[in-house]
Amino acid sequence: MNETIDLFLKKYLDKIKTSFHPQEMWIWGSYIYGKPRKDSDLDVVVISNDFKKYRFIQRSSALTKELKTWADKEIPDIDFLCYTPEEFEKKKSQISLAREITSKGLKVL
Repeated sequence: MNETIDLFLKKYLDKIKTSFHPQEMWIWGSYIYGKPRKDSDLDVVVISNDFKKYRFIQRSSALTKELKTWADKEIPDIDFLCYTPEEFEKKKSQISLAREITSKGLKVL
């Protein structure tokens, strides 16, 4: 792993676990593939039954608000994708992005 991912996990993994009880969490994209640019964001997928109580469009905002990542100047912007376990399973059979995440990404949980 790299320094950015280590810092993200150190600062936020326990908070994500406590607040959203994820079944799975993945990091993918340029920080995993080894080619982040100065303006790259950190791509994180969080899979949790807790997201059933939110409309899809509200989930990443709820996560960002709870973690207050918008105020963190030590790590890049974070692009959260938030799914229920059923949605993520369905996405893996429908779109290549979900397959890319599970084949090339780093499974954190």
